[in-house]
Amino acid sequence: KAPTAATFFHQPGRNLLIVGKDEQAGVGMLCSVVCDLAAQLRPGAAKFYFWNLLSLDSDFHSMPDNLAQAIAPWVPCVVGGRDVGRTLSEVSELLDPRIASPATREPEVFIVAFGGHRARDLVSDARPRSSAFPFDESPKPAQGDLHVAIPREAPSTQGRTEPKREVPPAATLMKVLREGPEAGVYFLGWWDNYQSATKTLDRNMFREFGMRVALTMSREDSRSFIDEPDAARLLPHRSLYWDDENVGRIEKFIPFAPPGSDWLKAFEFKLRTRG
Repeated sequence: KAPTAATFFHQPGRNLLIVGKDEQAGVGMLCSVVCDLAAQLRPGAAKFYFWNLLSLDSDFHSMPDNLAQAIAPWVPCVVGGRDVGRTLSEVSELLDPRIASPATREPEVFIVAFGGHRARDLVSDARPRSSAFPFDESPKPAQGDLHVAIPREAPSTQGRTEPKREVPPAATLMKVLREGPEAGVYFLGWWDNYQSATKTLDRNMFREFGMRVALTMSREDSRSFIDEPDAARLLPHRSLYWDDENVGRIEKFIPFAPPGSDWLKAFEFKLRTRG
């Protein structure tokens, strides 16, 4: 069997979502993906944003910074929870000219969320009501009522500058997920359980994750996440990979643990000295 691999290419839905309470496995898989990407893409051909949302008392809290040091030539940007919205806005600005001109797709951009369940800016209650999960609570006219819209003269805006409207981070994330992969912008992240994922990612966002990794979870959550209950039967240190490019086929694999400091130093040396 060939190694299980997530493949990023210019097609809708090529974002990666990892869900499960095993923090070691979740962080380890993200580190593995980033190292593989750095080994394939030269500095200048890829840009990385790391969201370090891990708990301060986590054994892996320093992992995003250590990883950033190992791939320093790529100048990765490491931010905490307060800068999630800012980085989304920055990536959105990078995305706009690529949408206008599809030929512009470099560098490849990767947002990596270590602990996406802690991204408070993305909670559903902060979204516009029209995109809230799972219901649209806009009022409905009573049966038999007739509503007629009467246009009114718009107020004059002459001599007045309209303030720039701030886009909620959740709406910007939706734009990145939906429009990004075709333009070389990708999102990958780990959430600690399916229920926390539904609080920060609505149904439309879930549809944009064509690559999913399930760690141990309940039968109901597994069925909702990867269409099968198999994740409820996983043994320790096992996970399942689901890809919408291979619907009906789920791969079981053993995820890597986060790399140690010696491994990262050796990896950094190889990156700097390769021809």
